[in-house]
Amino acid sequence: MAQFRRGLDPLSLVGSIISPTDHGDSLPFSIINDSAWLDPFFIAGGSGGFLTITGPPRMGKTGIACLIMEAWLRANPRSLVLTNVIMAHRIDRVVELPGVKALAEAVNRCVREGRRWLWVFDDAGLEWIKQRAMSGTSIDLEQFARIVPKHGGSFVYIDQREGGIPTTISEFADSRIRSFRPGFAQVRLPRLTGFVRDIPKALTPYISEARSAFLVDMDIRKMIEGIPRPPSSVEVG
Repeated sequence: MAQFRRGLDPLSLVGSIISPTDHGDSLPFSIINDSAWLDPFFIAGGSGGFLTITGPPRMGKTGIACLIMEAWLRANPRSLVLTNVIMAHRIDRVVELPGVKALAEAVNRCVREGRRWLWVFDDAGLEWIKQRAMSGTSIDLEQFARIVPKHGGSFVYIDQREGGIPTTISEFADSRIRSFRPGFAQVRLPRLTGFVRDIPKALTPYISEARSAFLVDMDIRKMIEGIPRPPSSVEVG
């Protein structure tokens, strides 16, 4: 058991000590304002930010991400969500991204129009491992992730393991959510730290059984070089 605990990342270790069925001092989702969930992206002057969501398979990670998408869209009527999460049908202001080329087109559009954008990267760990086998590709992806806030964007990275998050992303993502089971998670956000219970199902019609893929169908360095200069002012959410 001791060897097992040593192998856990910090949030998983807490979860192994405090039973996920023990609500204790947990807060109900219903009393938490949208702004608390969006703090990782706006609290530092509104320039964009990072959030990681981790947890075992089918424990509600993507559902939590969709709730954050919904809060993001409510906060600013011109903002967009860019994601590889597969939806059951088209959703207004949600752009599905099968790969890098679509991401580049969506980011360029947002920058030209001065829109805020949120990139939600699902099954990110699996895709990063796959790209690591391709010379330089994962490094290029990390370089792009680092400059997301400079272009009016924010980034949600979804993975099964805290330890599987690339170092570059982990260094920037001070805000983290660990989903123990559907409806129950541990959060570490700028103004909210602890356990949250009764997390509802998202209204976003995503297909939970579908595996989110992300194709590297464009040179990522060219994508970075092709991002247009932002307008003099970008809307603040």
